[in-house]
Amino acid sequence: MTSRPKALASTSHWILRRRGSNQLVMWAVVIHNQMSGMASTSR
Repeated sequence: MTSRPKALASTSHWILRRRGSNQLVMWAVVIHNQMSGMASTSR
């Protein structure tokens, strides 16, 4: 379970490095929001 935040961090880092398409950023934000929502829901 500790690998999930690490993967998220590396993904955001990769997106920051590319900084190309807004679509990627939006997609990352959506995924992040969904994960956060799921985490708060399971709590």
